[in-house]
Amino acid sequence: MVALCIIGAVLLLLILVTLLPISLSVKYRDEFSLTAKIGFIPIKKIPSPKKKVKISDYSVKAIKKRRKKAAKAKAKAEKKKTPPTPQTKKAPKKKKNLFDTLNLIKELLGVIIPGVWGKLKIKASKISITVGSEDAAKTALLFSAVNNGVAGVLAYLDNASKIKGFNRSEISVRADFLAENISADIDVSFSLRIGQILKILFDAALKYVKSKIKK
Repeated sequence: MVALCIIGAVLLLLILVTLLPISLSVKYRDEFSLTAKIGFIPIKKIPSPKKKVKISDYSVKAIKKRRKKAAKAKAKAEKKKTPPTPQTKKAPKKKKNLFDTLNLIKELLGVIIPGVWGKLKIKASKISITVGSEDAAKTALLFSAVNNGVAGVLAYLDNASKIKGFNRSEISVRADFLAENISADIDVSFSLRIGQILKILFDAALKYVKSKIKK
């Protein structure tokens, strides 16, 4: 009975893990930022948050400690240095057939891309673009190009993936004939569940194994 409870708990934990989303948040307002998360836990942020300056880091004791650590690392690096060994001639590697390699890449992409696009969730919290330039005629042309480009991308994503959170009132492209540059305020996130990613990778691996068996 205890063994069954443990097995059940492990299976439940695995199911919960596969349901966790992996998300990528893209933001732009004056500067670009990108954050990767598993569930609600951030795992990577670009650019990295600035390290807080502590007064204690610049005390005499802290400076001596850093210098001592740097000297130890330098001594260790010099100790590891060994004279270069004479290189022996290696047997020439058998060249792979380029056509077969490209064909395999094409087949794998044919599995991965439809799998991703079919399950990808996109949440656009805000897409606001203001088009401006030094010339009014140029502003009108740029506005038309940007507006058509955004509409085309949204239409493609709407057909290719599961769009969530797209609020048309928060997606806007406007022309500002008084502004001299293009400005944007963008907040978009992309997410896939871990289980979906594992399935896509499994399908791609299965395709690769089948191609190897055929040879």
